[in-house]
Amino acid sequence: MAAKKLGVRPGRCVVFEDSPSGVSAAVAANMSCVAVTTGYMPAELPDANLWIENFRAIDVLAIEALIANH
Repeated sequence: MAAKKLGVRPGRCVVFEDSPSGVSAAVAANMSCVAVTTGYMPAELPDANLWIENFRAIDVLAIEALIANH
């Protein structure tokens, strides 16, 4: 909904989520998803495109690649 209001294609969006339901919602919306593994292991968030331990671990180049390859 936010992407539509902003006039941005879902494939150009990156969602940061920390729960299985959030990751599933991002994938269902056709958006790239970065899972923040503060409460879950990466294996519990298998549909994410990228996993980070916390926001300090953000790799801008990896996120740009997600957008470019989505």
